[in-house]
Amino acid sequence: MPRMRSLAFAVLTLAACASPAPSAAAKPTFALSPCTVPGVAGEVRCGTYEVSEDRANPASRKVPLRVVVLPATGPDRALDPLVSFSGGPGESAVKDAAFYANTHAALRARRDIVLVDVRGTGESAPLHCKQLMGEHGVQGFLDDFMPAAAVRACRGDYAGRDLAQYRTATAVDDVAEVLTALGYDKVNAWGGSYGTRAALALAGRHPERIRTIGLLGLVPPDTRSPVSFARDAQEALDGTIRECAADPACAKAFPRVREELDAVLARAAKEPLTVTVRDPASGESHELRLTRHGVAQTIRYMLYVPSTAVLVPLYVHAAAAGDFQPLGETAALFARFAGGMSDGFFLSVTCSEDVPFIGEAEAATAARGTFLDDFRIRAQQAACREWNVPPAPAEEMKPVAGPFPALLVSGERDPVTPARWGEEVARTLPNAVHVVVPDGGHGFEGMRGADCIDKLFDELVERGTARGLDTSCVAKIARQDFATALPPKEVTLTAAQRERLLGRYVGDDGMAVTVDVAGERLRLSIDGEESFLLVARSPTSFGVGGLPPSYAVEVDQSGGKVVALRLLGMTEKAMVLKRRP
Repeated sequence: MPRMRSLAFAVLTLAACASPAPSAAAKPTFALSPCTVPGVAGEVRCGTYEVSEDRANPASRKVPLRVVVLPATGPDRALDPLVSFSGGPGESAVKDAAFYANTHAALRARRDIVLVDVRGTGESAPLHCKQLMGEHGVQGFLDDFMPAAAVRACRGDYAGRDLAQYRTATAVDDVAEVLTALGYDKVNAWGGSYGTRAALALAGRHPERIRTIGLLGLVPPDTRSPVSFARDAQEALDGTIRECAADPACAKAFPRVREELDAVLARAAKEPLTVTVRDPASGESHELRLTRHGVAQTIRYMLYVPSTAVLVPLYVHAAAAGDFQPLGETAALFARFAGGMSDGFFLSVTCSEDVPFIGEAEAATAARGTFLDDFRIRAQQAACREWNVPPAPAEEMKPVAGPFPALLVSGERDPVTPARWGEEVARTLPNAVHVVVPDGGHGFEGMRGADCIDKLFDELVERGTARGLDTSCVAKIARQDFATALPPKEVTLTAAQRERLLGRYVGDDGMAVTVDVAGERLRLSIDGEESFLLVARSPTSFGVGGLPPSYAVEVDQSGGKVVALRLLGMTEKAMVLKRRP
């Protein structure tokens, strides 16, 4: 969120590792139309494909699926596309279009990229819970993850939907149907986090479809999340603290990280820590309370991303000294991100595929002695009692076996999908290569050399085999240094200084941002989607509210006029966006 073969099986395995010329695709039965997707330059095709909510009953209500295809850009087109599954569960695949178009442009030169918002997510009859969104959603997330009363109200909003039909097996059967309707045969399946469970389900239920499979942050079918969340988060924290202790600068600045975290948690348990944060959409300020659960959840989510994991000692130290602002702003950011996905789909999946299979004795002991405690297990159990969907059939939780070539990537300090889960998946995939990124988390944002992973995935697809992949670049991936000082205080800009920066900025790859004013701060909106408040360090240099200091915006000028913005931290190189009139 993780080999013994007969002679006949070995022959099948060798055949699967070959890279034959693609066979002719079936005639499409589903037409797409030209469309525009934020951040994607060039041709894009979109459409809506309807499936039956109950796939066993064609007369059941229809669910419209949002489908986006990024056509291959070159003349030498292969007929096996990439189909990607997003995380969550509950994230939109279509929202990742710009990432795939830009990061995997070389792969797209020969292959279409197919993105489907699976049922209940994105624009495919989404199961959004308004009670878990917005300012109240942020506070509820930090207090209770998914407050039972809010889940109950959301369940009532979808009284007309058969929520038991919104689970992984049904969702991937939909995708297989879409692929057939589009005329595709073999595909290269990708997935990240929960998307790995979906990609594995496609491979298990439709093995004839799979040419290659690439998985990042693996979730085996039988993981029973969240039973191991607390233990895995503790191991990630322990590893981070050990790294700090072995780093001279970090060890000198923060010699007592563990004790300081214990003190902050104890203080928050007695009385919530309060901070004032700004809403990035409106710019308005509001008070945020950090209970013990809120502090623990924030630390856990900081460990997801290397660029925030290196801030844990600093932010814990600041909180222990009475400055809760850095921790509070980070808490608000992660809570807002969590509120942007389909909570209903998350509930339908986890309440049918995970929580029912956790025994009470196991729940009582799994988190003992960890900083997260049993909070997440109990919170999800309470939410699932309100969501009230039946357990999924046990056969859907069986390991997936098959001869298809696979690249499995794990982070050494992933607090949610630990490397052992990648090892578990690899046991039944004899043509899999499993690599572990040193110091990596649930992702590799902010790590030097992390583009190595994207290139390996591209190479897997291009070659059609995992054998012979040169994975030596993985050992060269490196985290940032631990931060030992908070960034400079925000400066106040005049109205004229703000005014000169307003407008739209566009990159060569089509990515666009808009800068406007929210309250007394500048606000940066990415492609009309996410918004962030800019924190002025000077009239031409800004931090990004809630994000690590490595994320920054710098202003390029010519002749006294603003001509471009440089976005730092999103990729290894600065992204230059030119001002449009």
